[in-house]
Amino acid sequence: MNDRETDVIVIGAGAAGLAAANRLTKAGLRTLILEARERIGGRIDTRFDADWPGPIEGGAEFIHGKPHETWAIVEAADLPTNEVEGNQWHRSGDRLEPSGQWKEMEDVLGRLEQIGAEDQSFADFSQSHAGNASTEATTAARQYIEGFEAADERLISAQSLRDAERASQRIGADQSFRLPGGYSQVVDWLQTNSEQNSLSVRLGTVVAAISWRPGHVDVESAAGEHWIAPRALVTLPLGVLHAPPGSTGAVRFSPELTDKRPALGKLKMGPVVKLVLRFDEPFWEREAYGGMSFLYLPDELFPTWWTLLPQHVPVLTGWSGGPLADRLSELSDAAILAEGLAAIARGLGMPRGGIERRLRSAHVANWPADPFARGAYSYVMVGGSDATRELSQPVAGTLFFAGEATESGFGGTVASALASGYRAAAEILAMQ
Repeated sequence: MNDRETDVIVIGAGAAGLAAANRLTKAGLRTLILEARERIGGRIDTRFDADWPGPIEGGAEFIHGKPHETWAIVEAADLPTNEVEGNQWHRSGDRLEPSGQWKEMEDVLGRLEQIGAEDQSFADFSQSHAGNASTEATTAARQYIEGFEAADERLISAQSLRDAERASQRIGADQSFRLPGGYSQVVDWLQTNSEQNSLSVRLGTVVAAISWRPGHVDVESAAGEHWIAPRALVTLPLGVLHAPPGSTGAVRFSPELTDKRPALGKLKMGPVVKLVLRFDEPFWEREAYGGMSFLYLPDELFPTWWTLLPQHVPVLTGWSGGPLADRLSELSDAAILAEGLAAIARGLGMPRGGIERRLRSAHVANWPADPFARGAYSYVMVGGSDATRELSQPVAGTLFFAGEATESGFGGTVASALASGYRAAAEILAMQ
């Protein structure tokens, strides 16, 4: 077997691809990972800068609850974690006040259990089932759908949201945690703890085409290199699977994956734009809203902000998802930063010039504009209850699929990506 032949080719070195490779190599299969970026991690994008008080998380940041897949690595690697703590504040007119957003939102989301066999969009659900819920409650729920789910309320499946809420309760997602050493520690551990003699990772390798027949896969890079294997695992983000032919990052399958089209048509990639700001000091801690963990600004393009409590550091993160992020994603990084500074100045009731003078550094993560992601994470559209399962199904025992878009339940998370990688590895190993 030469260096162009291997047992399994994995497309993508994100959490799903590395989780699968960890299991495959330990089972003795020679595994090659082809990754378009010059780093591993995919939508885990942890960066380090000596001038910052800690890692800069451009992508995944929180561990929501206690999902086994993530915590097994945290515990095996003995990674320190911080539980998110602090107070939540809400801008209402010209004043800041303690936020009751979560309680209001849960009043509406709790009614998702009333959804029957016929699916509908969340927008239609909120009209037909919200009943006597207050305007504030329905607005908070919509903002949650657009922000946390990165979805358009007119498109997202109410049944999928009900299932996600059930899964959220099972893992205790009302608690959230951070890795103060960086989320990249999770994927680093997966790579380091794979069987190194059986693992090869090629970074900066953009896959352009995958030609296949039962028992044979030929993967071609944009540079014209070829690798062959009896099986391949595709962990491309949903946004890349949706990419127009010929666009940067798009992959051509030959034969085409016609059986996957119905599933792909019921799944959509949610947009997120994230802004991480470092200031000269955590000046907000001196104000009446000191101890702030989250700040909600419903009238802004960046409606959600958070601090790094329990760490007392001069960093604020702005988050925009769904339709608002679509609008932001068309702007330059400089214009996105300007929108964020204006939002936080209005939100804290401070002069914008004063905010700008305190700013020391900024990082913009525009995920819809990233050609190798084309969004942040997936959601299910109306009528797509089986779409994730259908997308995950192997083709001819030759092409296998993983990634958060192939995992139902509490999707869109690192835990779901890890679970999908382990599931796909088990499917491949069952073929041996």
